[in-house]
Amino acid sequence: TVPLTDCAGAAAPLVGDALTARNVYSIEPTAGGALELQCVGNGNAPRAGLIRDVEDFKVYFAFDTAGYNRAGVNPANFTVQPSTLLTAAQLNALPVVQNEDPNTSASNAWNHVVAVFVCVQVRASEVGSTPDGVSRFRPCPQDEVEAATGTVEVAVNDGIARRTVTQLITLRARAQAAPASVFLP
Repeated sequence: TVPLTDCAGAAAPLVGDALTARNVYSIEPTAGGALELQCVGNGNAPRAGLIRDVEDFKVYFAFDTAGYNRAGVNPANFTVQPSTLLTAAQLNALPVVQNEDPNTSASNAWNHVVAVFVCVQVRASEVGSTPDGVSRFRPCPQDEVEAATGTVEVAVNDGIARRTVTQLITLRARAQAAPASVFLP
């Protein structure tokens, strides 16, 4: 088996009885002034550079609000359906729901995430990388509404080519409704 590691390659520690990798991502300037996607893993080691020339990086979570709201009443026998998009900060702010049945564990909001939407906006490192000097692209969404509905194309006239890459990742086979249904575009 392949060991679970964090973004910097360090072994994931046991949290409770499960191996857990926790990563914090940010965009930071390098010594040369370029922007770089970096991460800090479990061990709080120095930031590790992942990708250079990243202008924006956003992550939104498709969250099963109805399942979370029912978790304290009857945590079994419900249909999992993504109903809203949240940021990690919004998920962390939700309270743990205590179940009525003392034989079942409390419900953490993260247990109701059924998909992850990731957006990375990259740029060329040199000016003059577009044929007409204009870069046309759809930027990463800046809030949950834009993540659900899409962003409008922008044109930047600085001669630097830009591209945005998005990916929707379904988590757990328990997602019964298509997580893409939360995202309209």
